[in-house]
Amino acid sequence: MLFSVHMVQHELLMLVAAPLVVLGRPLVPLLWALPRGLRVRAARATRPARLWRLATAPLPALTLHAVTRLAWHVPALFNAALADERIHAVQHLTFFATAVVFWWALIYGRYGRAGSGVGVAFVFVTMLYSGLLGAVLSLADHAFYAHAEPTLRWGIDPVDDQQRAGLLMWVPAGLLLMTVGLAIFAAWLGQSAARAGRSAHPSLAGKDAP
Repeated sequence: MLFSVHMVQHELLMLVAAPLVVLGRPLVPLLWALPRGLRVRAARATRPARLWRLATAPLPALTLHAVTRLAWHVPALFNAALADERIHAVQHLTFFATAVVFWWALIYGRYGRAGSGVGVAFVFVTMLYSGLLGAVLSLADHAFYAHAEPTLRWGIDPVDDQQRAGLLMWVPAGLLLMTVGLAIFAAWLGQSAARAGRSAHPSLAGKDAP
């Protein structure tokens, strides 16, 4: 497989599949498909546990996903995943699982009045480090990973393939994250304006009162 195609696979897993799964909340229909007695026990067992609440707190969720993303792009680990399908499966599983934690914290997390502000910071930091990694890959003059053989079979230079992969991580993925961040920021401004209007209304009403 081309390295650039591999990168598309990773980005779709983390930036498309994971948030869609979080938004879809598949656990609810899965529970309803169970017999009543088993459904009740499963629902009790899947209530938010302390570990899940800790993992989906702002800093742990962001750190967990960032460390996973960056660690798997260390050449030794990435090459190990290319050489062994079992390690490759673990790589994809950890990408997806930590992305689910990240998006769950972003979409359903509760951070008080700073909720949207934390969301903007989430997206900005993710866009920053993933963009820097993409820039390193796209500007490098040599291949970092052991993908030369499959790439050459396609008649493509391994460095060119790596640069394309870096651009995919840097530009399209960055634009997607930027869009999400701007949407959260716009919602934040709307919430702030609504709160300001509600707080101003009683004082205005008091002035109009006889």
